[in-house]
Amino acid sequence: RLRWVRDLLRTLGALHDAGLVHRDVKSDNVLVGPDGVFLVDLDLLSASAAHQPGAGSPLHIAPEVLFGRPATPASDLFSVGAMLALAACGLPSASFGRHFPQRSFWEAAGLDAGLLDAELQPLVRQLVRRHPADRPASAQAALRLLPGDEGGRPDLQLPPLAGREPALQRLLDALRAAVRGRGVLVLSVEDEEEAGPLLDHLLVRLALDGRRALRADAAMLDGRPDQVVRR
Repeated sequence: RLRWVRDLLRTLGALHDAGLVHRDVKSDNVLVGPDGVFLVDLDLLSASAAHQPGAGSPLHIAPEVLFGRPATPASDLFSVGAMLALAACGLPSASFGRHFPQRSFWEAAGLDAGLLDAELQPLVRQLVRRHPADRPASAQAALRLLPGDEGGRPDLQLPPLAGREPALQRLLDALRAAVRGRGVLVLSVEDEEEAGPLLDHLLVRLALDGRRALRADAAMLDGRPDQVVRR
C-alpha cells in the first residue's frame, strides 16, 4: 500500500507543479495496476489560481472549498487524506455533513484514526487538518511523512491509449494549430468507452503546454453539433 500512496502523491505533485488542481481525488478516480497508479477523471481539472466554484465529492471536499474558496494543491492533499482515512476506517457518521468542517474531520466523522496502518497515521492525520496551512506544504512534503521515502518524482505520465497514440498526436497537432489561429476544433468520439480516456489525455497534454481547454457536451442534430453546454 505504501508504494501506491507514494505513486499517487508523486503523480499529484507533478500535476501541481504544472499549475493544475485535480479537485476530485477519491478512490474511484485512483487506478492501481502493475504499472503504477493512475489518477483519472479530469472533468474538474483547473488551474490552481482559478476561482472555480466548489466541486468534488462530498466526503472528500476540503473545508476551505466548502466555505467557497478556490481549490488549491492543499485541497487535493486533504482529499487524499480523506480517501485514505475512509478506506482504512470505514464510512463516516451520518451526521458528518452537519458537523464538518466546524469540527475536525475525525470528530465529525466519528472515525478512529487508530485503525490506520501505523506507517500511514502521521501522513493522514496531517492531510485532513482543517486549515490548509497546517497540512504539508506540497505533495513532496507529504511524501516525507512516509517511512523509507525514496525521494524524487517522475514526470506526469498518463496510461497509454493502446493503438491510439498516432491518432492522438494528430488531434494534438490540430488543436495546437487551432489555438494559434482563431479556429475552433470540434471533436466527436463515437465510442463512449474511448471518449473519457481520450479527452483526459487531451486536457492534460494541453494543460502541460500552458493551454486552457473547455470540455463540453454537444447535442447532435443531423450529424452537426447543435448545442454546446459548458461543463
